[in-house]
Amino acid sequence: MALSSMADILALDGYELRVVWPQGSPLELAVAAGVDACEDCLIPIELFRSMAADKLKDNGLAVPESNIQVRYPADT
Repeated sequence: MALSSMADILALDGYELRVVWPQGSPLELAVAAGVDACEDCLIPIELFRSMAADKLKDNGLAVPESNIQVRYPADT
């Protein structure tokens, strides 16, 4: 998965990255908090979106940041 390195880093802090990309829809990245999640470890959502776009581009998937929706635990 193109975002596996981001998922691995999130897992170290007690989070899970869920990726949903229905055909013809924006890419949805949902960060879910585990029981022992580090509340102060998440970076600003805009930076997360930018990093995700860069990782996707590095893996041959050019997805504009405007087509990436990110949800953090506080957003759900």
